[in-house]
Amino acid sequence: MFQNKLSSEMAFDTLCRAAGRFVERNLTRATFHKAFQACEVGLTAAQVDSLFANLTGEAIGVIDINAWQTRIYEDSDNPLQMIREIVLASSLSQDDLLF
Repeated sequence: MFQNKLSSEMAFDTLCRAAGRFVERNLTRATFHKAFQACEVGLTAAQVDSLFANLTGEAIGVIDINAWQTRIYEDSDNPLQMIREIVLASSLSQDDLLF
């Protein structure tokens, strides 16, 4: 979301489109995995399962736009997120940041 400057809703729509669920605008566990693979997010299957469970509150639920937006917030203009992205992209350590 941050790198592509997507809003929360745009990110959800991108995942739905990647999973072939744009008309339904919801994601099951299987389509959530499919969307993450298609978008090349880089999370393991276990991490995607954990994220899905956190978003739905259960491992067999369905994620819709309302459930998504209650947990996934806008970050594109957040200065702390920008700092985090720079630190990660530059592989800075804690020592680097303290000096």
